[in-house]
Order: sequence, then C-alpha cells, then structure tokens
Amino acid sequence: MVFTERLKKLLEYRGLTIEELAEQASMSKVELKKWETLDPNEAIDLDELVRVCRFFKCSADYLIGLRDK
Repeated sequence: MVFTERLKKLLEYRGLTIEELAEQASMSKVELKKWETLDPNEAIDLDELVRVCRFFKCSADYLIGLRDK
C-alpha cells in the first residue's frame, strides 16, 4: 500500500522509529503500529493522519498516494 510505504520513507528520512514518532507527535503508539502493516480496507483515524502530516510537513494527498510530491 502506498500509505505504509510513504510513512516508512518519511520515518527513514528523519531517522525515526514508529515509537519515536508517536512520542514526538504525542500520538498513540498502538494506532501507529497498526499503520505499519495497514490493510487497504482499514480506515485511518483522520485526527492521527493530520498529526502525522503536520509533523512531517507533508500533505495527506502525498501520504495516501494521490500526489507524488
């Protein structure tokens, strides 16, 4: 899935683990851990998605694969 691949790339770029992201962005570790292996039929919590986008300064369109930049 594009979302999980892009999330992993952003984490690698910043040199972070998913646990570190959760801590630094004040997010649920449990929720973010699910995102690492997200099933395409699962919904993403929009509040959490917005937090990740703000943290990485990227658009939700990029994370979910609607745009490449």
